[in-house]
Amino acid sequence: MEESLVQPLQARRAEIRSRWSDLLHVERALSPLAHPDTLVYLLDETLEKIFSGLSSAGKKMHTASLSPAPAWPHCECGRNPFLRFYVAGEHAILEALVIIQAEIHMRDANARDRAVLELYAVVRRLARHDVELFCSLCQLRDDRRAAPALSGAG
Repeated sequence: MEESLVQPLQARRAEIRSRWSDLLHVERALSPLAHPDTLVYLLDETLEKIFSGLSSAGKKMHTASLSPAPAWPHCECGRNPFLRFYVAGEHAILEALVIIQAEIHMRDANARDRAVLELYAVVRRLARHDVELFCSLCQLRDDRRAAPALSGAG
């Protein structure tokens, strides 16, 4: 993402963090780990990763053609706290990005779209990593590989 957008986003860090927290508190927690008061402790570190990713994404993708946004990661049981965490975060940052684009009168539609797609790519890459890591530890996951070994042991 262009620095002309990343810097204003970073300047709105407190606003984005507050909005992200508000959005987390709107969602119903499906488990103690998904409770908003637990997840807010991850906001600062995650924002740092996102801003770093946006800065480096701009260098890599500046001339890249527009491509669809990456899909959201999947969780078999749906209880992964990172799913709602990143949806709320993406929403909070997207709101700030759209406001910034309007404030600077960004008229190039391709540049606006590219910035949004870069935001999606960075957030969803982090989401995928955290969701998959959490799911790998989940006791509720459907581990079909272990089932045949267990059924033959009896």
